[in-house]
Amino acid sequence: MPKISYKKNDVYDGVASFDDVMYTEAQLIELKEEVYEYERSLGEKYKPYGSKYAYELGLFLSGKLKQYAIIDSERYKFWKMLRTYVNMKNKNIVITDIRDPYEYCYMLSKLPEDLVVKYSRTRWDYLFDCMTAREDKRIYTWLNSNNNEEFNKSSSFWQEFIKGLKVYFKNIDTSVYSDEDLYEKYNDIMKKAMYIVKYMGSTKRLKSTQRDNYFSKAKFVNYDENKLDEIIKDL
Repeated sequence: MPKISYKKNDVYDGVASFDDVMYTEAQLIELKEEVYEYERSLGEKYKPYGSKYAYELGLFLSGKLKQYAIIDSERYKFWKMLRTYVNMKNKNIVITDIRDPYEYCYMLSKLPEDLVVKYSRTRWDYLFDCMTAREDKRIYTWLNSNNNEEFNKSSSFWQEFIKGLKVYFKNIDTSVYSDEDLYEKYNDIMKKAMYIVKYMGSTKRLKSTQRDNYFSKAKFVNYDENKLDEIIKDL
């Protein structure tokens, strides 16, 4: 089955096909116009690059992966091609080795829609940046069932929660935990993240390294505000 590629300096590059059948530049232009028009139409219906926008775009992109028979190992090449030849107007989007806007849209499309729109796109970016956390699918089950409205509505709580995830699970394969143990850890991180945010709101802002140290020490004690207060004061 043919796959998409593009021509650069008279040499085809991009996502190559197994049978060496490649799309022409004219077909690439057609794809470019299709994706661009779809993103434009989404921007008219939803907040640009919001959760609903990203979810719908992810569904569309999933369809394109099937259409061009793009296998998982070649998915990032396809996103790179789209960024290079389609998404020309969004130069402010942060792209790193692990953060790719199209990949994140694709990932969101694999989640329940009600969970996706429960949180902002920015919060999803923070979570997806945390490789260890995002690879264990149980984080999505926990988030979907989490009814702590104070946590759900606060970006500050969310950011510290992600920091806590990184510290708690550094160099750890979370598959070793049972569902009950893992959900208990998520709850513990959430409560301790909320505590440190409230502490900083009433006392002083702490540096990123200090907050890392807080979670490194806090993970070994049960939730107790007096103990957490002592940990913070010793940072």
